[in-house]
Amino acid sequence: MGGAENGYEYDVCLSFAGEQRRTVEHVAAQLRGRGIRVYYDAYEQIQTWGVNLFAHLDHVYRESARYCIVFVSADYAAKAWPRHELQSAQERALHEPNEYLLPVRFDDTRLPGLHSTIGYVDFHETGVDRLVDLIAEKVGRDRASVRPAVAPLRLIDPRQSRVVLLGTSVYTSPVLANVPQTAQNLYQLGQVFDEDLPAGHCIRIDERTARDPGGVVRALRQASADARDTLLVYCAGRALYGPDAQLHLGVADTGGPRPWERALPVSALRDLLTSSRAANRILVVDCLVDGADAFGVPIAENAELLNQLDFANTYTLATLSSTPAEPTAMATPFSADLITVLRDGIPDGPELLSLTDVTEHLLRAAERTGRPNPLSVGAERIDRIALRRNPAQDGPPMRWQSGQRPISVDDYWAAQAPRPGFVSEPALRLNLPPDLVQRLPLGPDGIPQRVAYSPDGLVIAAVTGMSEIFRWRAADGRPLGVLRGQAGAFLDLAWSPDSRLLALGCLDATVQLWEPPTGRHVATLRGPTQQITAVAFAPDGSLVAASAQDGSTHLWSMSTMRPYGIITGHTGPVHDVAFAPDGQTLATAGADGTVGLWHPATGQLRIPLRSGQSTSFLGVDYDAKGRLAAHDGHGYVHVWTPDYATLGPFDTTRRRFFGEGPSEAERHRISGITFIPETSLIACSTFREGVKLLDIDWSHSAEGREKARLLGGRREPMVPSTTASPDGRYLAGPARNEVLVWEIRTPRL
Repeated sequence: MGGAENGYEYDVCLSFAGEQRRTVEHVAAQLRGRGIRVYYDAYEQIQTWGVNLFAHLDHVYRESARYCIVFVSADYAAKAWPRHELQSAQERALHEPNEYLLPVRFDDTRLPGLHSTIGYVDFHETGVDRLVDLIAEKVGRDRASVRPAVAPLRLIDPRQSRVVLLGTSVYTSPVLANVPQTAQNLYQLGQVFDEDLPAGHCIRIDERTARDPGGVVRALRQASADARDTLLVYCAGRALYGPDAQLHLGVADTGGPRPWERALPVSALRDLLTSSRAANRILVVDCLVDGADAFGVPIAENAELLNQLDFANTYTLATLSSTPAEPTAMATPFSADLITVLRDGIPDGPELLSLTDVTEHLLRAAERTGRPNPLSVGAERIDRIALRRNPAQDGPPMRWQSGQRPISVDDYWAAQAPRPGFVSEPALRLNLPPDLVQRLPLGPDGIPQRVAYSPDGLVIAAVTGMSEIFRWRAADGRPLGVLRGQAGAFLDLAWSPDSRLLALGCLDATVQLWEPPTGRHVATLRGPTQQITAVAFAPDGSLVAASAQDGSTHLWSMSTMRPYGIITGHTGPVHDVAFAPDGQTLATAGADGTVGLWHPATGQLRIPLRSGQSTSFLGVDYDAKGRLAAHDGHGYVHVWTPDYATLGPFDTTRRRFFGEGPSEAERHRISGITFIPETSLIACSTFREGVKLLDIDWSHSAEGREKARLLGGRREPMVPSTTASPDGRYLAGPARNEVLVWEIRTPRL
């Protein structure tokens, strides 16, 4: 803009010492956001690559700008390059009839030739925002009469735009170390853009969808061809050098003696972006760069690397780091900041989030944490577009409400009619084995997958593989009706703490929320890519968690019905999930032989618990005192105290432990465990021998012995899971086409 208006290539050029780079970066970004042409060295890296800098900088500071902003400091006076820039600027000032040098002081350092009589700005009094206002006013005064109309800021056109999220978490070759946070980056950003874009317009490319460079290019090419308004490509994971120092992005199959040959060169990314017909192209890069820096500066500020990401007609925002994120971090630092500003917005910020707003937020976040600044280039190459509306302007999140008056338990029961053909009283009472007090039938085609008592102890619910929810009154077994869903098979269920909602884990990788008293389907929660294995509510009802076959554990906020986070620390399927009674820990049972203890608010791994054997963990459960139990695939029950001291494991397959009979691992293999409240018992479900009650002596070296064995009869040895009533007096479990209920006759604790 400035070059056409006043004969200068730049409105201002910035001269500073490296120690003040962070501050100057903020100033430069805000000036560019206001349409001011600014010379800032990081924006010109591609132009200065291979150029004689002595002559080039002399030209810039002597002839190319209307004003020269000199950031005065002791560091400035001690550096050779800033002194060279100042000398060139002073020669221009000597022949310039109007003011040219505009000092900004960090301290009282005297610079040769810069007289104390020249008016200056004290940075400590103005700060970045006021300084930018002053510079803009100075430039605007000269350009007011010729200022062209500035196009209004607009949102991107969702129908004509595409977002591509490209990243790899797990690499098959040891050449590149895994970056587990990449999965979180892609997931969280995908959730943000999915809110604004039509289905299919936000494309995720990870190790599950494209493992080789060719597959990545094909997916990128399709997205590039479909975009007309805006094409945004986000890249995360590992990057590496080729033999010619060209940057490559690692993909799942990158490896071998020449790994760059199985990586995606940035030149391919450049060709795709520059050839796109989208009016606006945006590239965001957050990569770990392997290899030594030949220039002796932090890689994130390495001009040789960042120059390779400066594409024609493309706005680039990049951070390249050699320092990995903390192992317990859910996302990489730069992407975590990006997710935060896009998802939560900027309080007291503008209605629309422009690229300048987002970039400035990221710069401030990096400055607060001491990380290298992300660098940006090319803001003037695209339209004045906003990525989305500022969520902070939307007010507090909407809270779900049923829209109906509160319903009492008596109203609930009265509203339900028994299903035709079902008996209201327990069947076969006279022929029941000892302690079996009820059989709750589902009909000839009903095969229960999981059973759960409501937290108030009034209702027993069971789900089936036919997407059915059966309910009975716990007091007498009276049927309370059947709810039928449209999703794939229901595989697990969990009650909300207030007993008003049921969360159902489904075969189609969704979690459905139902309101049993009204029979209303409330919401469908999405995120995992493979079937749900288990669901659980936080003790305060604020979150619902679901483990999945794809190795992830997803959390959703119950106040907004929106994704809250994802945990991807396991290297195989996650079989079960449970909240600690204080809600501060989430336990996951992994096929990788680990019970992960996570902080639900941050997704950080607190403690990994391992069995010491090469086996999968299949289930976890907490009791009200915070004690944890888990079972593996070989019949062992592992228990931990509330401070996670190991007690056990207990072998449930050995003859010496259970007494009589041969040792048969398959017969004793455990399929589920449940703490029985108010007792010292753990119920161990099996596929072949009913339910075993394991009595744990917590007061002595955690000795364990089989207290009893519960069977539904000789025809019913398979009870894959159980649920205990809140008072610990009854235990229920699915068996074939009915639910069995036992009375637990043991002293209360």
